Amino acid sequence: MSATHEAPAPRKKSRWPWVVAILVVVALALFLYMRLKDRSAPEPEPAAARVMELNPVEITTLAPQLLEQTVKVTGTLAPERRADITPQVSGKLQTVNVRPGESVLAGQVIAQIDIRDLRLALNQQVANLNATKAQLTLARTQLDNAQALFDRGTGSKANLDSAQANVNALSAQTDALQTQVDTAERAIQNASITAPFAGIIASRSAEPGQSVTSGSPLVTLVDLSVMEVQAIAPLSDSASLKEGQRATLTVEGIPQQTFEASVDRISPVAIENTRSTPVFLTLKNPDGIFRGGMFTTGSIVVDEAKDALAVPLSALREDKQGDFVLAVADGKLVRQAVEKGRQWSTGNLVQILSGLKAGDVVVTGRLPELEPGTAVTIVGK
Repeated sequence: MSATHEAPAPRKKSRWPWVVAILVVVALALFLYMRLKDRSAPEPEPAAARVMELNPVEITTLAPQLLEQTVKVTGTLAPERRADITPQVSGKLQTVNVRPGESVLAGQVIAQIDIRDLRLALNQQVANLNATKAQLTLARTQLDNAQALFDRGTGSKANLDSAQANVNALSAQTDALQTQVDTAERAIQNASITAPFAGIIASRSAEPGQSVTSGSPLVTLVDLSVMEVQAIAPLSDSASLKEGQRATLTVEGIPQQTFEASVDRISPVAIENTRSTPVFLTLKNPDGIFRGGMFTTGSIVVDEAKDALAVPLSALREDKQGDFVLAVADGKLVRQAVEKGRQWSTGNLVQILSGLKAGDVVVTGRLPELEPGTAVTIVGK
């Protein structure tokens, strides 16, 4: 038998070269597309060419102003003049002519004590005085007779001295009785209780028919034309407080108004167990709108600078060269070196001693991204 040979199977062609070729073409096409896209995109503006918009609240135009350093105070109002009116004589109240809240004039009768007993006492004193005066008249006549007898040599020195002593005793007794009469008359006058000054009745403690004694409470009278502010201030600020300093106050219950007061006196001792100093201010009340007990807050001006230039603390910047602000000039931000002074209570401002002038426009907003040379425009004017 002859051997038969099988033909070899044909070799399968590889697909990898085609896949690689396709990937290369796709990558090349993507590269060319990205290059063309990058060339067509607009180039970004240089930082210096960008224009930043500033709102009016982010800038300040400098102008001379009054700067003030203040000390904050809180307290209550009380009438500066107040009188607890009491009777000077004892007796039964006949009338009480006023009620709380009523206005009275100086010298107006507030209450009347029954004077019948006082009148009887006065009449008794007058009678005693008249009787003693009569005795004194007789004693003086007797003294004159004794003197005449003694001068003629018919009277003794002892009789003359006795007559003189009798006159002296009766004269002294007459003076004492006259004082008692004056006291009784004054008691009748004091039975009419009058207002020592014009004001308003704050309280009433007695009623008609009630027996009162000298010094017992009757009514309380207040004068609201001038109020006293009984305030407290931080002890750390007490050294800067002085009499006559100006204060601006707001009063609870009277919104959207401020009132001018002045420092009248300052306590030399702090309130025990606190870090507070009592301060007393005078507040005029011509319209009568203030009442005792009203709560008030405010500040006392302890120092001031007139016609000063100042910027908010947020406007100040610092670099290696020192303090500066960003000023707006010709549409750009300019680094403007400044010499700063003290910080004032007024609006938390820092005084500028040099480097700026009235009319300069500076950036006062907290905008840390701004730099010198940045072009700016102000919107919303």
